[in-house]
Amino acid sequence: MRTWKGKLNKRGTKGRQQRKMKDWLYDFYKVRENDPLNARFSKAEMLAACRMDVNNTKDYHSVASFLTTQIRTFGSVVDNELPAVLRNHPSMDDGTMFKKLVLAAKSYEVYPLKSMGDGIYGLITLDDFREMKQKRMRSVVTEIKNTIPECKKWGIILPQELQGIIPRGLTERTESE
Repeated sequence: MRTWKGKLNKRGTKGRQQRKMKDWLYDFYKVRENDPLNARFSKAEMLAACRMDVNNTKDYHSVASFLTTQIRTFGSVVDNELPAVLRNHPSMDDGTMFKKLVLAAKSYEVYPLKSMGDGIYGLITLDDFREMKQKRMRSVVTEIKNTIPECKKWGIILPQELQGIIPRGLTERTESE
């Protein structure tokens, strides 16, 4: 399976339109990164700024696809890089961690965007990042919980690090086993 960096290196920028969109997004982010709460834009604004036709369906879907890819790729950055950051820097606060992940993504021209509905997009804030992080942690715990019965079935003993994360009833052996 390819990482998010590998996907970006293979795909690259496709044509003038995508280059215009990336350049516009870079300028947008550069001006508004210090005030992400007020950093919002619509697809129509992006189309107009990139000198694309607002009424052209192909241009509209091109922008929509580009923005969706940006959102998904930043999600992949968080999903793939967060465990490594937590492992290497366990005492790092959320603000510093968010800045590191954004810096890593920006180096590949991926910006922290979120969809706000009705064709409006904005920058991810620290609170949004904390929510993403909590969702990721919950999914990891759920994944571990779902594999415990299989581990018990095959007689696999879980490492001590997982004992505090997983509820006791799931990790303790019963007398019938």
